[in-house]
Amino acid sequence: MEQVAGAKKNTKKAEPKKASPKKAAPKKAAPKKTAPKKKTTGKKKLTGFMKFLSEKRDEIKKMMPTAKVHEVAKKGGEMWRKLTDSEKKKYL
Repeated sequence: MEQVAGAKKNTKKAEPKKASPKKAAPKKAAPKKTAPKKKTTGKKKLTGFMKFLSEKRDEIKKMMPTAKVHEVAKKGGEMWRKLTDSEKKKYL
């Protein structure tokens, strides 16, 4: 095409090519479904000492009214060790 007289020449430099749009990141795989948790059937059986302590706790608290929990357990342990095997069988 002919340029019209007096028209300005296009002096702009060629524009650099536009960067192509970035490719979308690959989608992450859906998290795997985990197996349902097994329900426990209940608490563990009480040990002989725990049965003994639950029975004797009130007695110990009367002997030591200001005792803290760990002191009551400690005294219960001393009493448990003094029992004979035949006396312990009651709680086992």
